[in-house]
Amino acid sequence: MRPLLVSAAVAVTAGIAVTLTAASAAVAQPDDICTAATLHAKVSNAEVGVWLDRQTRHDGIEVVCRIRTVQFTRFLNVRAPEKDWWARKAKEWSSINCANQMWRIAIDDGWVILAKLTTATGERADLVATCQ
Repeated sequence: MRPLLVSAAVAVTAGIAVTLTAASAAVAQPDDICTAATLHAKVSNAEVGVWLDRQTRHDGIEVVCRIRTVQFTRFLNVRAPEKDWWARKAKEWSSINCANQMWRIAIDDGWVILAKLTTATGERADLVATCQ
């Protein structure tokens, strides 16, 4: 059953990207981005609690269209990381989201794509994706 959910999430995300790509020929409408992000969150939130890799658990996505924000919440099963680790994570977060067509369109349109991270030892960080 899980592969079906993952396949559905991939299909929905691909469909959203195509919709937003078509919308970006003009400028993407805020409602288009809101609708696409909300749909993505709905599909993705069916997988809350799933480990994305050996150290990252998906704890949900919240979309707040009014303030044009998409917040990904993640738990990281790591001990207190060194200072430069957070900087690397921030760079990685931006790179991942700027390479994703859907999120790049949203970022270029002024949306905030935010990761709220919490480590196993309680450290917290908020990472905002920025594209050059």
